[in-house]
Amino acid sequence: MVAAIFVILSLGLFVQQRRQFLTEQARAETNQNLRLGMDLIGSDIRQAGERLESDTELARVSVINGTSGAPDTLVLQRKLINEILPVCQTITAGTTTSTIDIAVTGTPGVSNCAFSDGNANGLTDNLDQWQTYRASQDGTAGAARSTVTSSCAVVGGTDRECVYAYIHDPVADRGEFFVYAFENSGTCATITGRTCNRIYRADGGTWQNTYTYTAGSTSATQPRIYILEERRYSLTADTNTTRTGDYILQMSLNRQNPVLLANRLGDMQITARTWRGDVTSFNSVSGQSVYVNSLRDAQYFKVILTVVPPDVDVPVSNLTLSSQFFPRNALSAW
Repeated sequence: MVAAIFVILSLGLFVQQRRQFLTEQARAETNQNLRLGMDLIGSDIRQAGERLESDTELARVSVINGTSGAPDTLVLQRKLINEILPVCQTITAGTTTSTIDIAVTGTPGVSNCAFSDGNANGLTDNLDQWQTYRASQDGTAGAARSTVTSSCAVVGGTDRECVYAYIHDPVADRGEFFVYAFENSGTCATITGRTCNRIYRADGGTWQNTYTYTAGSTSATQPRIYILEERRYSLTADTNTTRTGDYILQMSLNRQNPVLLANRLGDMQITARTWRGDVTSFNSVSGQSVYVNSLRDAQYFKVILTVVPPDVDVPVSNLTLSSQFFPRNALSAW
């Protein structure tokens, strides 16, 4: 009888200690998920808009409000180099055009597609900067080339001298990413009888949109190309659990396949504090030629993440973490 009493008391103590251990473990895991997601998002918000100070047609930061209280989506943009290339030909949606003219050589000069060769190497000066950046991706300096010997590393190959570029139509406010692999000169696609500098698309993809070049139009209405980085944070339903309301935080770089970052999230809500007050939607409407919200309007972005406990049997309630982040490039934004 004494032994039985001792066993019962010991078992009760063991069960209580195990429950406490599981509770603390669940709390630590949920806190870790919260902190991981918040640190990643906060770091990217601080860098948003880098080198985009005067490019008012790009959003820099977009907050897309979830429908009927659903989790929000955050889109962040920054340029990797300052130079921008004009588009000197019309690109039609549904085609697989692999070359894009960006400068017309010879005289007379062509409006918006001027050619300036300061070092007399046959490439216009801004394309020189693009070539230098592209060729440096494998850690060594490179030069002009007319082809790639293998598929680009950014699409699973071994050629590391390729980068993502972003073509954008500022009038229709639409754009897309493609793989930029090399540059050279050749016969212009649109301007008859002239030679153009051009860049090559190497992923073999189909253009999603039409980008119209109009000779003589102002540069503000012409398509252009950036070496741009875009990070899109959103929540996706966790298909590995039968519970509803379980999400995984994912990040898509340059609109490619997303990377899964943290699981067991229940919600993500983002608010922008502006001089007009708090707004839950910031530059989320496409098709506008001038963005409603300049990055300079933002005082800070408030991010609220909620996690759910890993096990319904563990008595840990949903935990919420709220942080505010200031995009430092807002100080120099137009």
